[in-house]
Amino acid sequence: MDIIAVGIDVSKDRLDVAVHPGGEAFVVERNGAGLEQLTARLKQLAPTIVALEATGGFETIAAAAVGGAGLPIVVVNPAQVRAFAKALGQRAKTDPIDASVIAHFAAATRPEPRPLPDEATRFLSDLVTRRRQIVDMIGAERQREKRATSQHLRKSITRLIKALEKELVSVDTDIDDAVRSSPAWREAEDLLASVPGVGPIIARTLMAELPELGRLNRKQIAALAGLAPYTRQSGQWRGKSFIGGGRQAVRTVLFMGAMTARRHNPVLKAFFDRLVANGKPKLVCPDRRRPQAADHPQRHDQDENTMATRLTANTVAHPSRRFAASHPLPQGERGRQNGRRKSMSDRLKAEREAAAARRNLLTQDAIERTGITEEMIGELVTRFYGRVREDALLGPVFAIVQNWDEHLAKLRDFWSSVVLMSGRYHGSPMRAHVPLSLVGDHFDRWLDLFEQTAREVCPPPAAALFIDKARRIADSFEMASATIAGRIAAPRHVLRS
Repeated sequence: MDIIAVGIDVSKDRLDVAVHPGGEAFVVERNGAGLEQLTARLKQLAPTIVALEATGGFETIAAAAVGGAGLPIVVVNPAQVRAFAKALGQRAKTDPIDASVIAHFAAATRPEPRPLPDEATRFLSDLVTRRRQIVDMIGAERQREKRATSQHLRKSITRLIKALEKELVSVDTDIDDAVRSSPAWREAEDLLASVPGVGPIIARTLMAELPELGRLNRKQIAALAGLAPYTRQSGQWRGKSFIGGGRQAVRTVLFMGAMTARRHNPVLKAFFDRLVANGKPKLVCPDRRRPQAADHPQRHDQDENTMATRLTANTVAHPSRRFAASHPLPQGERGRQNGRRKSMSDRLKAEREAAAARRNLLTQDAIERTGITEEMIGELVTRFYGRVREDALLGPVFAIVQNWDEHLAKLRDFWSSVVLMSGRYHGSPMRAHVPLSLVGDHFDRWLDLFEQTAREVCPPPAAALFIDKARRIADSFEMASATIAGRIAAPRHVLRS
C-alpha cells in the first residue's frame, strides 16, 4: 500500500507544499494565517508522513504548527534530499521542485517521525548556541587585540571583550536558571555529570543539542552525533574507517571531555592505554580529534607479534609530519596556522574564565539556599569518617589509609568542591576506589552512615544537598567498579527514599 507523503520546502516568506503520489501542489505564506491554512489542508489529506528540510531555523515554526495539529512530522537532512534528487536525475532546483523531491524522498525512505523538542528544550538549545557564539566572539576579539597596533583600537577591543564577558556570565546564569527550574533537567544533568570527564558545559550541551539521548541505542546516538566510524571496504581492499556528518557542537564539547576522561575516567583510560600498548598512535586514539580509526574493531584486535604493533608513533613519523618536512609552508600560511592555534587558546581561556565566574555565582547561590560553610563541611567529614573507621564493614576497607590528617584534609577539599564548587580538589577519587573491589553492601553502608551524620550535623536544606550528592557519587563509583569487574550496574541510590 502506497503511503501519502507531503513535502514542504521552507523559505523566509512562504511554504511550497507537494503531495506524493498524486502531484498536488500549493503554496501558503509563512505566517499565522498561512500555517492555519496549511494544517487545515493537510488534515483533509490525512498524510502518512509530512517532511520538511532543516533550513537553519526557518523550519521550526512550520514543524511546530504541523506537529501541534497532530500530524506525523519529520525534519529531514537537506544533504540526503539533494543526493536523492541527483539519483533521480533531477538537476533543476526551484522551490516547487524541491517540495516535490522532499515528498518523493519521504515516500521512498519512510523516515520515522520523532517527537519535536518542546518549547523549553528549544529555549535551552538557543541559550547554549548563544553561549557558543559569545565564546567564539571573545576568542576572535582577543586575536584582534594581539594584532592591533593602535592604542585607541586596543581600548575599543578591551571594552568589547569586557562587554562580551559580562554577557557570557548573564547567559550562563540564564542556562543555570533554566536547568534548575526543571527537576527532569536537574536529574539529567546530574546523571551526565556523574561520568568522569563530563562537566556542566558538556552535560547541558548534550541536553540541548542531543535531546534524543536516552531514546536511541548506542549505535544510533553515535551516528546522530557524527561519532560512528563507517567501514570502507571493497573486495580485498580494506580502507580506514572515518566518521562523518552529525552535530558539530556535540562533537566539539565531547572532544574536550575525552581529553579529561582519558586521564580520570578509569574505563576510558584503560581503553586508551590498551590502544597505545597495541601500537596505535595517540593521534588516532579516543582523546584526539579523529577517534574513528582507533574505535574500529578491526584496528585493535591485532596479534601481539604483528608488524602493526611495532609501527608506533615513536618509530614511524606521522604522514602529516613527513609531508610538512618535505613541503615547508610559506611564511604567511605558517603565520595563519599559528593564528588559528592562538585563537583556540583564547577560546579555551575564555571558557575557563566563564567557568570560574559561573562557579562563583553557583557557590553564592548554594550558600544562600543551604547555609553550608567550610566549617560545616569540616565537622561533617571529621565525624563521618570517625564512624567509618569504627564500622565493622567499612573499617577494614579504609585501613589502607596511612595518614588520616592528610586524608581528611583532602576529603574536606573534595566536599568543598562538590557542594560549593570551590575548585580546591584536584585529585581522582575514582582511580583510588576502583581497585578496592567494593560491592553493593559497601556503598549501602557508606550511604547509611553518611546520611545519618549529615542529618545530625547540618540543617535540613544543607543535609538534603549533601545526601543528594553522596547518592550520585555512590552510584558513579558503584557503576565504575562493576564495569571494571566486567559487570553492568544501574544507578540505585538516586531513587532512594
